[in-house]
Amino acid sequence: ASAIFMRSANVALAAGGALSAASILLETVEMTRVTNKMIKGSPCQKADFIREIKKEVEQLPDTRIIAEECERFFDMMVAKPASSERGEEVKRDIMDQRDMIHAINS
Repeated sequence: ASAIFMRSANVALAAGGALSAASILLETVEMTRVTNKMIKGSPCQKADFIREIKKEVEQLPDTRIIAEECERFFDMMVAKPASSERGEEVKRDIMDQRDMIHAINS
């Protein structure tokens, strides 16, 4: 009985090893397929969408230009006379925002 048990254990070990090797081989083949697909460029809709976003981002102006535009806008809004209480409140909010931006950039 123990000899049968030992032979069964050896067969099980060999089968387990073969199964592990087959599993690793299949995973390697799948990883290679996916990697090659990624290198070639995925034709899926999401990948196309991301490529379009990348093109648009490359066309955006430098952040310094945007910051300068915001600064000019803040200066213009603060220089305008406020015609109401709400206008004064907005003016204070703009000045606070400008101060925060200066603090962040300093």
